[in-house]
Amino acid sequence: MTKTQMLIYEFICEHKQATLDELEKETGKKKNHLSNILHRLIELGKITRVDMGTYKVEGDGINGLSDLSSEKSSDETTWDSDAHNEQNQYTSEFATRYMEKLESDIEKLETDKKYLKERIENLEKMLDQEQQLHLITKNEILHLEKSPRPGVISWLSGLFKTPT
Repeated sequence: MTKTQMLIYEFICEHKQATLDELEKETGKKKNHLSNILHRLIELGKITRVDMGTYKVEGDGINGLSDLSSEKSSDETTWDSDAHNEQNQYTSEFATRYMEKLESDIEKLETDKKYLKERIENLEKMLDQEQQLHLITKNEILHLEKSPRPGVISWLSGLFKTPT
């Protein structure tokens, strides 16, 4: 058995049964990876699947652990509960930092969204004002084009007109 398989098996033994979500949270591994490991443990006869995503120890978990300890190589026998606790602490700290980072990113995105929404509202107001000014200018031009303008001759004749 690999160290990861041992870690997962020990977790299930300690808790009598475990869900895929619990194992994902505890180990920090992806569900598809965990599914492969759990399938291997089922093949070895160490665990059984209770229902979708829930697994329990096959038989007596304590005996299963003692059987596994005899299967460990000399390198693996040094891997004890302190290493397990250290791994859990590392995984927990990593998960905490990751969640804090995600929350920070979400907060930044919400702030950016609020800024962009305000910016869009201001741009829409400016567009409305520009369209209103354009319409006023267009109407003024039409009015000036339609109104009679005195020509130069009329203007000159008005200058030299004698009062009667």
